[in-house]
Amino acid sequence: MKTTIATLVLFVTMGLSAKTTSLCRDVGNKVIEDNGVCSTAGGAPLGKGICCFDQSNALVKSRFDIACDDKLGTVQSTGEACET
Repeated sequence: MKTTIATLVLFVTMGLSAKTTSLCRDVGNKVIEDNGVCSTAGGAPLGKGICCFDQSNALVKSRFDIACDDKLGTVQSTGEACET
């Protein structure tokens, strides 16, 4: 039983810290492909406006929101797993 609980805790912890992708879209719903939006937030730009970062990191997430807002865009989390 202890092994099962420890394994469950490990998988939940790994799942919460997984990196996923997000986009910044303008008012016309087009992806803003400026890599600076992602890199200034502390994420890893993957090209074509795709940004990879740990969604549980509130600081990076808020910086990405602010950088996207500065470009008059809105953030869309795609939920796709990514590696950097």
